[in-house]
Amino acid sequence: MHPIHAQNAFLVELARVEKSQLDERILCTQIDFTNAPVVLTTSGGRVAVPLEADSEALARLLEPDLGPLDDPSEAAMSVYPSSGTLSSRWAELHYDLGRTEFLVLLNAAAGTSYQSLQLGDRTAILTLGQPSGNLTVEIDIDDYPVHAASEIGEAIDREGQI
Repeated sequence: MHPIHAQNAFLVELARVEKSQLDERILCTQIDFTNAPVVLTTSGGRVAVPLEADSEALARLLEPDLGPLDDPSEAAMSVYPSSGTLSSRWAELHYDLGRTEFLVLLNAAAGTSYQSLQLGDRTAILTLGQPSGNLTVEIDIDDYPVHAASEIGEAIDREGQI
């Protein structure tokens, strides 16, 4: 199981690549954190990437499956709110999850980390690993803005975990 701090940093770097794409395409539909390396499911297949990869390395590793990508840009990260497209909300979810302290606190309290994150039909399916078992949270990304921490907290309350 990867440490949540490293997973958060990875999600921020992935969001930087995603938000920099001028064509707003969805670069991956699933992120699997269960093993090293992290596996991204793309339209071209599955791509294994190191957890510590920065945005430039991620872009280089994704290009063979996705074709040329726009260079990652810090300026793209400052655009908020985004265009509201599915691809921009998916990227913002990655950024929000990567920046939230909520899950870092859960990790400190209960050993919580990401197992996977999958794009569904206008939702994201987040699986969190905990010593007591996995918790799956469906996050509505059709609403804007996305309130991931609230939805995760509500799921934890419903399931009685942690």
